[in-house]
Amino acid sequence: MWGADRGAASFERLREHTRALASEVRVLVDQAARDPRTAPLVPVLRAEVLSPLEAVLADATAPSPQAMAVLADASRVLGRRFAGLERAVRERALEPAAYLGETDALADAVLAPLRLLAAQEGAPWEIDQVVTTSASGAAPVWVSRAARAAVVRVSPAAARSIEPWVEVAENVGRAVYRADDTFRASLARALGVPLDETLYVPSDPYAYERVGGAVLFGPWGERLFADVFATVTLGPAYVARLRRAAGGWNADQRADAAAAARASGRFDATPPAHLRMWMACRTLDALGCHGEARAEWEAWAAARPDLDAFHLPAAGGVWVRAPLAYLYEPGAVWVDHLTSLEAAIFAQRSLVTTPGLAYLGAARAEVERAIPHLLAGRAVHADPRWIVAAAMAAGAGEGEASRAVFDAVRRSIAGAGEADTHASATWARGAAALEARRSLGASVRAASRDRARLRAAVVLGEALGPR
Repeated sequence: MWGADRGAASFERLREHTRALASEVRVLVDQAARDPRTAPLVPVLRAEVLSPLEAVLADATAPSPQAMAVLADASRVLGRRFAGLERAVRERALEPAAYLGETDALADAVLAPLRLLAAQEGAPWEIDQVVTTSASGAAPVWVSRAARAAVVRVSPAAARSIEPWVEVAENVGRAVYRADDTFRASLARALGVPLDETLYVPSDPYAYERVGGAVLFGPWGERLFADVFATVTLGPAYVARLRRAAGGWNADQRADAAAAARASGRFDATPPAHLRMWMACRTLDALGCHGEARAEWEAWAAARPDLDAFHLPAAGGVWVRAPLAYLYEPGAVWVDHLTSLEAAIFAQRSLVTTPGLAYLGAARAEVERAIPHLLAGRAVHADPRWIVAAAMAAGAGEGEASRAVFDAVRRSIAGAGEADTHASATWARGAAALEARRSLGASVRAASRDRARLRAAVVLGEALGPR
């Protein structure tokens, strides 16, 4: 039996806790909206925390076990989500985080060709804005469809080095992958592999030979797409970063995925670094950067002269030795499909043929033009992608960044703290978008009247929130 008096008291305590959380969110939203550095996060706070909280409070008005369950779930899940976004807001308000204005501009430049395609040709695109954060515990990427925004992580090392900026393109690629279910479905059909499904380590070591290497690409889909996307949009700069970030891989190439599988029984979403590098170089070659692709691969292979196989996990701590072709062959199919697949999200174009997205002849010329200016410490007017690519080519990514090049990059992209209209526009984009999206709250509340649906949606959203 559900005691009426005790249940009512518990219900009121839960409801009061939820109201207090909603009030705290409103205060942060108001503070963030007044600061152009934090305003880009306001639509996300409203859509992902405040509107769901208000929907829960509007729905759970009378004591019942169901209402208490909804309130408890909302307080737990949305409270955790709010904590992550609050860290991001506080971080962006700090003076040492001023570089986030420039990484925002880089993320915006990566996204701009797709956003323009949606505006001009009606491509079904669901992200208008990307906000960068280096807040502790933030997930690499978080897509808010309700706010039409994505929050992507950049390493705090971006405050002193250009090289971590390159990862912004990778995380934008992960956001692109997550943003459209139809695109992922069409990609899975084209590749013949179920994407993002859990794959368990086989108990039989011979199972790998029976099923073939392509099946392993299912759990790796997001990371491999992001690698191809970032290579397409940044060219050799991304491949150089990928090579250096791998460091001294174990020569037998036991991947993160394999190591994680031994403990959990499942394959992790991180593919082997050797496979990632091989596919990135193949993508670079597909862009026409034949010399750069060959040089990067030779540098990678020279550091691993004895690498002649992948080692894949089986139950009981057994490692299965697979020839390189086991993953190379499906990897080649993936690169060919990802660079040529025409999809609705790209207005029936491919990644390479989407106007302004790929590192092709004009982009390469811009990079070559910018290199001597950056080496001399001079600012240059160009797309932020090509500025970062030029800085990498100039050697800014080697070890500790050259201060002159780094400062020139920041001045080039956003004025490095000066009263620059480009920077102001970048910081203020979220505030401008806020008014256009105020009706989203009403839509969320209208869709949340069904308690079962609301609870399921809130619980499901826990997996999407910042951690």
